[in-house]
Amino acid sequence: MNDPTDAIGIAEIDGPDVDLTNNRVLILRDHRTGIWYPLVRTGDEIAGRIWVADELGGGSSMFWTDSGGSDGRRQSFNDTRRLAAKLEFTDGSHGVYLVRPPSLGDFDADGDNDLLDYAQFLGCVGVPGGGEVSDVCQTFDLDWDADVDFADFGFLQILIGSDE
Repeated sequence: MNDPTDAIGIAEIDGPDVDLTNNRVLILRDHRTGIWYPLVRTGDEIAGRIWVADELGGGSSMFWTDSGGSDGRRQSFNDTRRLAAKLEFTDGSHGVYLVRPPSLGDFDADGDNDLLDYAQFLGCVGVPGGGEVSDVCQTFDLDWDADVDFADFGFLQILIGSDE
């Protein structure tokens, strides 16, 4: 995807509570952690309408800019890591939305991962496999395994050490 070097796509998932009405996900790979994160799932409500991806690659279109990044190649994420996407809905309508990836480990939402975020992380660390992560601590469950533990701390170290 160029400068931010994130990748985005649609994937088909399987698991508990997954069926043909909600098995496709618009996903993003964060280049710093290497983890894929879901952005929107078929059946999710967006602006009062239900998003649908009726086939892999269907249900959305990503917009590219030819302005390029530092390497001069096309890019889809802008400098603030937002992506313009056309999403299609079950009622036949569509809309263009700015998709913003989750703010991984950025508790104070100031656009960086720093020691202020680390201080908040310390208050969220719990027992591995300890169950539901509170809404306040969700940004620190970086491996999406329903706890905040040393694995998440490893990813937070990567994020704090990154230049974004």
